[in-house]
Amino acid sequence: MTRSRKRHLKRREEEKEARRQHDVLQDLRLRQHRRERMELVIRDQIKKDKGPPRRRSNGGGLILDPWPYTPTVAGDKVVASGQEEDQGSAR
Repeated sequence: MTRSRKRHLKRREEEKEARRQHDVLQDLRLRQHRRERMELVIRDQIKKDKGPPRRRSNGGGLILDPWPYTPTVAGDKVVASGQEEDQGSAR
């Protein structure tokens, strides 16, 4: 085998190895991107299921209630926020 042929084969082998490493890197990047995208989709779905913040008017001002069912302890029973304790006896 001539010297130039050896160099040629060596160069081709190095290029193959470089391409293989590049493909592995690209695959890892793609997997990471897919994972991040799925996390975003799941987070958006949770936000969509949760719904918008509840707004109650307060004499012209607005109070943002982050979740409509925030439990508050009133005596021995748990009452959802926005409800009063003595309303439950009429129902």
